[in-house]
Amino acid sequence: APWKGGFYERLIGLVNCSMRKMIGRQILQYDFFNTLLIETEAVINSCPLTHVSEELDFKVLRPTDFLLHGAKNGFPSLEEDYEHLEYDPDNREKLIDIWRKNMRNIDKFWKIWSEEYLFRLREKQTIFHR
Repeated sequence: APWKGGFYERLIGLVNCSMRKMIGRQILQYDFFNTLLIETEAVINSCPLTHVSEELDFKVLRPTDFLLHGAKNGFPSLEEDYEHLEYDPDNREKLIDIWRKNMRNIDKFWKIWSEEYLFRLREKQTIFHR
C-alpha cells in the first residue's frame, strides 16, 4: 500500500533490478561501485515528478529540488581548485578510461531503469483505471 511505504519499496526494487542488470556478474572495486551508486542516485533524483512541458517558462520539479535546491547533476568543475583533489589517477589516459567506463554504465543504468520505471507506471495506470 502506498501509505505504508509501498511506493519506496517498489522504487528500491526497481533500482536493485536495474543495478543487477547493469552490473551482471562483474565483481566491482569498492570505489567504482560507490561511484556507480552515487551516479545512479543522481539519475533517479533528477527524474521529473511533474509533466515536462514544451514551454521554457516552467521549471520541472525533481526530487533533488527538495534535497538540494538548485542542484546540478554531473561532475563539479575543476577550474576552481584542482590541486586539492582526493583522487589522483596515474595519468590522463587512465582518468579518461575510468570516466568513459562510468558514463557507459550510467547510460546503461538509465536505459534499463527508465524502461522498467515506465513499464511499472503503465502497469499501475492500467490497474488504477479498470
